[in-house]
Amino acid sequence: MITRILFLALFALAATMTIPDAFAPGKDVDVSVLSTAQADRLFTEFKSHTEIPFNYPPDGCYARATAMSKIAEEEKIEMGKVWATGYLRVKTKSKYTPTIEWGYHVAPVVYVSDGGKPKLMVFDPSLFDKPVTVDEWTAKMNVDGNPKPHLDKIYYGARYQFGPLDTEPKKYSWNKEDIETSKEVMEEYTETEKKLEALGEGFNGGGSFFGSGSSGSSSGQTGQGVR
Repeated sequence: MITRILFLALFALAATMTIPDAFAPGKDVDVSVLSTAQADRLFTEFKSHTEIPFNYPPDGCYARATAMSKIAEEEKIEMGKVWATGYLRVKTKSKYTPTIEWGYHVAPVVYVSDGGKPKLMVFDPSLFDKPVTVDEWTAKMNVDGNPKPHLDKIYYGARYQFGPLDTEPKKYSWNKEDIETSKEVMEEYTETEKKLEALGEGFNGGGSFFGSGSSGSSSGQTGQGVR
């Protein structure tokens, strides 16, 4: 794991830009601007945290996004969050849950600049091996099938937000209950990761999992769960 001292040196002077805050219409959220190299290092840092169950994508995006945002904050990086809502279908890197359907998905964002105009980039190690643009992120969740997937809305909020827009008010700081829930969810799904891995080749991961909310679980080849 990259040490905190190195990260503080890398990010102490990070600039900020803004994203619109859907939880406070007319207001904006400050988000850090990183170089491409800094963003890549941050992505690698996230992946090194084995307590975050990136290999269990059916559920827990809200917990993973919160955990990553808090890690970044400790390194003086201000992340925002992006939500996509609709009937979303994605092919994942997981051999156990190769196709998943969600009602919404959320991940943290920062601006990244390679010397030109900064681009808003999404950090989602459950789906990608590097930071990607919002367009690349949403395109990933548009895998054809029956019923046909559709993207209803994309919106942004502060790192403190936990659930979707229709489930909670504007938050100005970390909520203790949200942090505790994130920890519990990640512990549960880390154990699920281990159990699935133990099944090895005996587990048939060819089905589709469905998620439609902000907490819950998936079960069976066509089991129902909530995102």
